[in-house]
Amino acid sequence: MAHSLLLLTLLGAASPRAELATTMESKGVQAFNDKDFCRAAHLFEASDELLPSSSMLYNAGRAREAAGDLLAASDAYRAALSTISEPARRAELDTRILSLRARIEDPATKTTPCGPRPAELSLATLLAGIGAPPPDDDAPLSTDVTPADPAPSPAATSPAPVSPDPAPVAAETDPAPAAGEPHDEGGFWLGWPGVVGLGAGALLTVAGVSSWLVAFAIHSSVMSREQVEPAARIGQPFEVAGWVIGGTGLAVFTAGALLMTLLIWEE
Repeated sequence: MAHSLLLLTLLGAASPRAELATTMESKGVQAFNDKDFCRAAHLFEASDELLPSSSMLYNAGRAREAAGDLLAASDAYRAALSTISEPARRAELDTRILSLRARIEDPATKTTPCGPRPAELSLATLLAGIGAPPPDDDAPLSTDVTPADPAPSPAATSPAPVSPDPAPVAAETDPAPAAGEPHDEGGFWLGWPGVVGLGAGALLTVAGVSSWLVAFAIHSSVMSREQVEPAARIGQPFEVAGWVIGGTGLAVFTAGALLMTLLIWEE
């Protein structure tokens, strides 16, 4: 039961990286509303690096455009455009890019670059804050070769010695009932349903937990915001199946245990 509760907790919780990306987005919106446009752009870009999203690239472009960092705003819009397929959104971005190009080419336009992103918002710092490994894009390729597992020794592969079977012990048998005496069949009617209940309940519980694990694996595979909703749709049937099958298994297992307990009490 404790393992099932832990699994349900994991299923209901988002990954630390996704949670941090959402936090960066929320702080970016707040900074934009406070007219701290450069910080908003840095926060949106940090959110996109944690969990890629065309919306974050677009928001970064809006923030940089509002700050006067027109060249970087144009680059952000172009990056967002490369990930969007909807005609209406592509048309809006094309319009913004053309408008920025005209402003940049105008000699009277003054641009105000935002400067580098603060160190506390770098991807390496953010990942270190949640205990995730730092980005290794520039890490050299390892040349270490893992040695093959050694061949097992003959002693490890030979079967363990089997002790001779002990002498059979005569089983104690109950005296046969006298003629006309009722037979005690309570053990039969409690015993076999109890055994079946225990076995079937255990199998159903394992199947339910397996279904939860599949749903957890689907949620854990999310790499971008665009994948969150499809992953939720795919994982939901497995979560529901896990609840139904696992709950049924626990109920059947409990019923079998009760029957076996009654059988022991009768004896």
